Amino acid sequence: MIKALMAKEWRQLRWVWVIGGVLCLVTAVLTVAFYGTLGQMIEEIPPEVLDVLLRYDAGQQLLTLVASFDVYLWSQWNAKNMIQLGSLFVIIIATMQFAQEAGKKTMGFYLTRPISRREGLAGKMLSGLMALGAVFGAGTLALILLSRLFGYDVPAGRFLVAFLVGFCWMAVFYALAVRISIGGLEPVLSAVITAAVGLGLSLPIFAGSWRVLSIFYQMRAGGYYLQGQNPLWSVSAALILFSLLTLLNIRAFSRKDY
Repeated sequence: MIKALMAKEWRQLRWVWVIGGVLCLVTAVLTVAFYGTLGQMIEEIPPEVLDVLLRYDAGQQLLTLVASFDVYLWSQWNAKNMIQLGSLFVIIIATMQFAQEAGKKTMGFYLTRPISRREGLAGKMLSGLMALGAVFGAGTLALILLSRLFGYDVPAGRFLVAFLVGFCWMAVFYALAVRISIGGLEPVLSAVITAAVGLGLSLPIFAGSWRVLSIFYQMRAGGYYLQGQNPLWSVSAALILFSLLTLLNIRAFSRKDY
């Protein structure tokens, strides 16, 4: 029965799969193609202007990106698009699965099936995670393949591990978004509150040593990809938080009157 319910969820999320896949593919093409253009733009900058740029952190970072394709690729995918697009799709999926169904009064019919609420929640969350994993996993693979086709050298194994680390933290934000969506608010209000909470969780990124407390900083997987830190610590923390949030979701979903 849970497989049938997951199939229903997949059908319901089919446009998320399609739109997300297209966006990630377009992003991958533009990211790889723009690297050469960026390099040409830097080469055309007069030396005296480059000297001025090197005095500032932003200028140094820009030149670092141009000098190293794998750092550039990480900065555009893990440190940018996985956070921005990932957060957007997390909010959309969680809102569609819970707040929207509750608003349409279809959740009650869903729960009349001969399954427990725990199983129903598991089916929904597994479907949501599979949708996110498929969309951004395909985008990650597309980036690697396109990089090779364009003749760039990219550490595929390290890039894939960074994606897995980032996806673990994306799952944490998804579990949090599910908890907010179960709250019984209108879909739009639920999405707005989730976005506001996400914005609040991103603030530690700008607080120096406190930035490690931000799930979005962890989603970047910069400690592993750039500094060679052991990713198991970050992954373990994500799994613990995801488990705790899932337990809260089970409790809230089981007690919710649909």
